[in-house]
Amino acid sequence: MEAVNRVNSRDRDKDFLRVIILESSLTACQALTVELKKDNHLTTTCTSRGEADRVINAQKPDLLIIGYLGEVSCLEVFREYSKQMPDLPIVLLSHTPEVNKFFREWVISNGGYDVVSWFPEKVSLLREVLQRLAHPNQSPQQMSKSSLEIQEVATPVPQPSPIASPPPSQNIQPPLERYLEVKEVAAPTPQPITAERIPQEIAAQSSESLQLPSERSVDVKEVVAPAPKASPSVSSQTLTYKQTLAALNQISESSLIYFGGLVIGNYWKKVHASLVQAHPWLQSWSVNHNGVISYSGETNPEEPLTDEQFQSLKLWVKAFIKECDRIIGDYAELLQSSELSEELIQIIS
Repeated sequence: MEAVNRVNSRDRDKDFLRVIILESSLTACQALTVELKKDNHLTTTCTSRGEADRVINAQKPDLLIIGYLGEVSCLEVFREYSKQMPDLPIVLLSHTPEVNKFFREWVISNGGYDVVSWFPEKVSLLREVLQRLAHPNQSPQQMSKSSLEIQEVATPVPQPSPIASPPPSQNIQPPLERYLEVKEVAAPTPQPITAERIPQEIAAQSSESLQLPSERSVDVKEVVAPAPKASPSVSSQTLTYKQTLAALNQISESSLIYFGGLVIGNYWKKVHASLVQAHPWLQSWSVNHNGVISYSGETNPEEPLTDEQFQSLKLWVKAFIKECDRIIGDYAELLQSSELSEELIQIIS
């Protein structure tokens, strides 16, 4: 793919730019297109990498916007396009109302032009980005005046309608906007496990994996060992199996902002396979192809982990974060900048 000029001077005189939007969410594409057409910019939307390649070769864009691409990591696409076309400005699209400051700085330091949100109350900021591209020599006073004009003419974009959750039997990889709602975690109870902080389909699997018949719990209490045996020491931390399950799936959920579900699932499985022989306790934990984690052991969900189990858990999580570090440097710091549960902070600290 041949290099593309940063901004075509002929188009700059016309005060419009050719913009390619690479985003699988039609709702986000519509919001961006409506906003950019207010300044007469020419927009082309693509829902796949192959489609974007063909359009880029044909149109020679002035700006590329990369958003959510389903099972493909937007960061991988960003890195590849940055190498192929170092002079092409690239803006990454956030599916959260507020752009993570650390993530924005990371993108800019790695050659990206900016990171913006597509949400209706924030999408007008994208017009300011295009204004900087179209008028690089404009004074700060002029930019400030233009920014006020943009805010005055900006019209609200209809909020996206909620997307129904697919049945558990289908592949689980919804658009990122479904993961934006912060849900409260109910106080632990002796009921069958549900993971309140994670998407509904994750909770369904978690409940199946960790539910224990009440009869089995009674049997365990009534059995008396014929001879004393050394029992594993209980850790000073109080992290239970139920909390562990929710925390692990919160990592997967938070990582969906930066990676596709298949990528997350592959990373979890890869490091799990490398650790399970030395840490047999991890055998009871499994990951599906979309990064959803479940537990199949017959332990009381409210029972705390032992010191040994807790250390095995930390190693697994640490190895997963290290895999993510290969794509995004200092991924642990980026993860910690999100709203994490106390249990998850305890694991990754």
